Amino acid sequence: MSLLPILLELTTLIASVQAGRTQILPREARSPCGPNNQPSVALHPYPKAPWNASALVDSSFPSFAIQGSSLPAFTGNKSHPNTFSQNLIREIQDRTGGPLVVRVGGTNTDYSKFNPDQIEPITPPQQGAGIGQKFVFGPSFYEGIPNWKGTRWIYDVPFALQNHTDSYGEAKAAIDSIGLENLEALELGNEPDLYIKQGSRSPGWGPQEYVANFNDYSTWLSSALDLPDWPIYEALTLSAAHDGMNWSAQSVFEAGITDTGRVKSISLHHYENTNTTTDLQSTLMNHSYVKAGVDTYQHNLQYTLQNWPHIQINFGESGRYTTIANAQTKSTDDSEGIFGAALWTADYLLYLMSLGVTRVNMQLGKVFGYVAWHPVFYDDIVPQVRSPYYGHLFVSDFMGGSKVFRVIEVPTDDDLLAVYAGYENNHLKRVAIINFDIWQGEGCRTYRTFTIQAPPGARTGRVQTLTSSKGATANDTFYWAGHSWSYESNGKARKVHGLQEYQNSPVFNGKLKVNVGASEAVMVHF
Repeated sequence: MSLLPILLELTTLIASVQAGRTQILPREARSPCGPNNQPSVALHPYPKAPWNASALVDSSFPSFAIQGSSLPAFTGNKSHPNTFSQNLIREIQDRTGGPLVVRVGGTNTDYSKFNPDQIEPITPPQQGAGIGQKFVFGPSFYEGIPNWKGTRWIYDVPFALQNHTDSYGEAKAAIDSIGLENLEALELGNEPDLYIKQGSRSPGWGPQEYVANFNDYSTWLSSALDLPDWPIYEALTLSAAHDGMNWSAQSVFEAGITDTGRVKSISLHHYENTNTTTDLQSTLMNHSYVKAGVDTYQHNLQYTLQNWPHIQINFGESGRYTTIANAQTKSTDDSEGIFGAALWTADYLLYLMSLGVTRVNMQLGKVFGYVAWHPVFYDDIVPQVRSPYYGHLFVSDFMGGSKVFRVIEVPTDDDLLAVYAGYENNHLKRVAIINFDIWQGEGCRTYRTFTIQAPPGARTGRVQTLTSSKGATANDTFYWAGHSWSYESNGKARKVHGLQEYQNSPVFNGKLKVNVGASEAVMVHF
C-alpha cells in the first residue's frame, strides 16, 4: 500500500490548520472518506436581498409552546425556579436579540377549571401525556412565569365549555403573573375545528359560529378584565387536521374575526409525521418532505399575507412525531430525539421563516419525545437537552440578533440538501447549508463540497458546524459551533475539547469552498 496519499492528506491538513481554515474534530466526527462521488454544488445567493425575500424576521421567531399541564415543570415556582429551563431559554433569546414568545395552552388548558382556593398548582396528577385529561389549576400554577426573565407570553383561556368563572379566573391569574407589559396575546380555546369531535359543540358548528362566539366572548372577557382597547387576541388556533373541513384563514376572516379590532394574530397548528426507523431518508432527513408538509398551509399563508398584512401569522403549536401513539401518549422512544431531528428542526424553521411566518412556537411537554428538552425527572424520564434544541441554536445564530434580517431559500433541486441565504440591511450576511445524506456513525463519513459565490468585497468566511460524532441516529454527542448544552451544565454552553467554535475559510476569485459532512449542517458568515 502506497503511503503517498496519506502523506499528501497529512500535508494538506497541517497547512490548513496553520492557515486557520480547518476545524479539528474528534476523529469519529471527521470526514476521512472524501466526497460522496457527487459533483461540487455551486451556490449563487443574491448579493442583495431579492424582491421575494422574506419580510423582516421577528426576533421572537424561534419560540416555544408549553402544553398547559407541563407549565410548572418548565418554569418551577417562586422558591424553586427551574434554572435549567431558564438558562436554555436565555441562550436562545441572547442570540436572537429577544424576547421569545412562549405560548401556554392546548386541549387540557382549554378544558381546564380554576380553583382560587387550591394550594396545589394542578390537580389531579398528570397521567401519561395528559392531552385529554381534565385538570384544575390553582393560583400557584402561574407563579413560575416571572422566572423566565425577558420572555413574553401567550395564554390559552378556556373557551370550549363556555364557563365564565373558569375563563376569568385563569385569565386574571395568568395576567397577574405575566404582567400586562409582557403579555403578547390571549387565545380563546384550542383547535375549535375539533370541538364537534370532542363533544363541546353541536353539529353545524363552523367558522361562522366560531367567529360570532369568539367576538362575543372576547368582548365580555376584555370588559371583565378591564383590558386596554388594543389588539390583544390570537385567533384561529386551528388543528393540523383542519384542512378540508371548511376551516381556513380565509373562511374565518370573511366571517368577521377582525370586526372588534381586538385580533393581532392568527395561529395554525402543524405536526409532521417523520418515520425515523424504516423511512428515515424519505421523511425526517429529506428537505422535500419538510417543504411538502408546510406547503399544505400555503393557502392560509398567502391569503393572510396578501389580504391582512397587519395581522401576524404564527405556527402557534408545531412539532414532529414518529407515530400517532408517540404523539398522544408518554413517549420515551429514543428515535424521537435522534440527531437528525436537529437538522429537521433547523430546516423546518428556516423554511417557515422564508415564507414570511412571524413566529413558530415549537411544542414542549414534560413527557413528549420530540421536544427540545425534558425539564424535570418524571417517571423514567430524566432532564436532558434533546437534539431539536440544537436546531433552535442554529436558527437563532443564523438570525444573529439583527432587527433588519431577511431570508430566502436557495434552490438546489436536491431532496437531501437545504440551503438558505440571510441578509442584514439587504446585504448577504450568512448562508446555511444542511446536508441530509445519512451517516450513522459507522465507517466513513462522506461530505459534499459547496462553492459559494461570496458577496462583493468578502475575503474570508467564518464557518460553524452543527454535527454529531455518531451521526444521524445518535441520541447524544450533539455539538453546535464547538459547544454542547446539557442538564449537567445547567443548560449553559460548554466548550467541547477538540472542537473549534469556527474556522476561517478564504475567498478565492469571489468564491468560497466548504465541505459539509453527511448528516451535518454548516453556517457561513460573511
